[in-house]
Amino acid sequence: MLVNEFTNSAGEMAAQFAKDTKLATLVGQKTMGNVLGSTTFHVENGYILYMPIVGWYSPNGNYTEGSGVQPDIVVDIDPEALARGSDAQLDRALDVLQ
Repeated sequence: MLVNEFTNSAGEMAAQFAKDTKLATLVGQKTMGNVLGSTTFHVENGYILYMPIVGWYSPNGNYTEGSGVQPDIVVDIDPEALARGSDAQLDRALDVLQ
C-alpha cells in the first residue's frame, strides 16, 4: 500500500489497519497524522465552534492522531524524477509485490 505525507483521515485508518493486521506492506513516507473526527456546534451571537469529538485507535491500540503511520519500507520521493515520469515509491511497491 502506497502512503505519504498527504495520506490522511480514512486513508490513514486503512493503512494502520493493514499494517497492524499484516494485510499489506506500506511503502512510501509517514502519513499526516490527521484522523480526528470533528463537528461544528452553533453557539450564541452567530459563532460556530469547530471541535474534535472522535478519536481512532487501531486494532493494536495505536493512536495515529498527531503521529501518523510509519511505512514498513521508507522511500523518498524525488520531484524532478517524478517530472520525468519516474516514481521510486511506485517502483518499490511493485518490487514488493513480485
